[in-house]
Amino acid sequence: MRITGRKLRPEEKAFVDKLYLEMSFENALFRYANKFIIDKAFVDDVIQETFLIACMKIDKLVASPNPKGYIMYILENSIRNFNRVRNNIIKMLADVSIEDWLEYHSDSVEQEDDLDLLYGDLVKYKEYEILKKFAVEDKSVAVIAKELNISENACKIRIFKAKKKLKKILEERNKKS
Repeated sequence: MRITGRKLRPEEKAFVDKLYLEMSFENALFRYANKFIIDKAFVDDVIQETFLIACMKIDKLVASPNPKGYIMYILENSIRNFNRVRNNIIKMLADVSIEDWLEYHSDSVEQEDDLDLLYGDLVKYKEYEILKKFAVEDKSVAVIAKELNISENACKIRIFKAKKKLKKILEERNKKS
C-alpha cells in the first residue's frame, strides 16, 4: 500500500489491518457513519477514505493513546466533508431560477434529462457527466470508477476538479445574466 510517497512498513500495515478488523467486528464505524450519511451506498466509501487518511497520518495514528478514537475523529471529519461536498454539488447543479426551470422544462421529458436541458451548455464538458453520475444518479465513487475504468482515487480527484470547473462556469454564466 503506497501512501504519500512512502510504503507503509509491515508493522504499520499490520497495525492498520488489525484496527480495521477490530472496528469492523465491533461495527462501530458503520453504525456511526449510517447515522450521518443519508445515502447508505456511500458509507463504505467514507470509511475507506477514513482509513486512507489514517494511513497518510500513520505516525499520529500509531502514537495515539487511543487509536480507535483517532479513527473515529477522522471518520467524523470525513463524513462532514462528504456531506458538505455532496450538498454543494447538488446545490450547484440545482441552483436555477423557477423562471428558467419553467422556460426549459417539458412535461414529456424525464427528470434525468431535465438537468441536461437546464445545463445544456455544460454537457460539452466531460466534467458534467462525472458530477451527474455522482450527485444526480447517486452512484458511488467505486461504481463510477469502475464504469470509467479508473482508480477510485482518480475518480475522487476528477469529481473534485469537475466541481471546481463547473462552479466557475456557472458563476460566469450567472454574472452574464
